[in-house]
Amino acid sequence: MPNQVKLLNTFLKNQGYQQVKLRKSKTQHLLIKGFINDIDANFLLDTGAGGTVMDLNVAEHFNVKYKKVEDDEAAGLSGEKMDMYESNDSELTIDGFHISKMKVRLIDMGPLNAVLQVKKNKQIHCMIGADILEKFIAVIDYDKRRMYLKNPIE
Repeated sequence: MPNQVKLLNTFLKNQGYQQVKLRKSKTQHLLIKGFINDIDANFLLDTGAGGTVMDLNVAEHFNVKYKKVEDDEAAGLSGEKMDMYESNDSELTIDGFHISKMKVRLIDMGPLNAVLQVKKNKQIHCMIGADILEKFIAVIDYDKRRMYLKNPIE
């Protein structure tokens, strides 16, 4: 098995992919260290989320400028409707993989973080969704806790 993992890693790197390390939380979520606008951030990989979402409560800390989205709402953990905001120029770095001018949605992730912190998890600042996974042609190795991303322009 180690040779197969090495082969996959080598093959993907030769195809222009960059490896991103994932770690599993106490709640079995996959987490990634990174930066939002060059400030340390904690990311959660959410393959079921259609888009990347940032916590509105920390937007100022990360120097994220945003505006309210008038024609869209989000649903909270308990199903309540939440206002949604949008930023079009966030700089994300996911374990060394840099994404410029990323469009992200912002919502109040306070309830999610409250649930995670009960289990002694660190605060999540941003959830990586399918938009990034599709745009950067993600390959995820759940067993080895690695994700590979590729800039499609290369």
